[in-house]
Amino acid sequence: MGKTVARLMSSRELLNVFLGNPYIPVSVFKIDLNMQNSRLKLWEDAVRENSGGEKFVVFFSVLSALMTYTRARAMEAAGADADTDTRVLVMDNPFGPISSEHLLNPLFEIARKHRTQLICLSDLKQNSIMNCFNLIYMLKVRTSAIGSNEYLKFEEIIRDVNVVQNDERLEKAVFRASDVKQISLFDGM
Repeated sequence: MGKTVARLMSSRELLNVFLGNPYIPVSVFKIDLNMQNSRLKLWEDAVRENSGGEKFVVFFSVLSALMTYTRARAMEAAGADADTDTRVLVMDNPFGPISSEHLLNPLFEIARKHRTQLICLSDLKQNSIMNCFNLIYMLKVRTSAIGSNEYLKFEEIIRDVNVVQNDERLEKAVFRASDVKQISLFDGM
């Protein structure tokens, strides 16, 4: 009985009752290198048939739209101007499946339209990816000249100084690592 009540009171089921429809079709745009092959597809078909990079753009566009909608409703409820709010999305290596300009350009255009700043952690250095960012910090592990200690060196690349604002710049980053000592599991027994 408890499981039935929980299922009937789930957020999804309540939304279905409110909308009067348990199935809401979602169509997404398939972006193809050849524009003649670009078209609207059902969500289910896109998830099944699209390449990894195409899926990433589809998932990103849906996530971005949902973030924008949710944030706008929250801002309106608080009495703030929903047309001026911004978002930040931190992504860990999002460019694994996507490095082609025909997919990167729509991805960054979607982010721009939704006023979403992208902070992307990646080790890829292709020009198609690097050219999408105005401010890039590259961290490199270096070995010190004396001994075998390692340290982080960072390199800053600014493509357009007029676009980068002062509050976006990294003022100071200090990473200190203490000496690591391996202890035996059986010490002190």
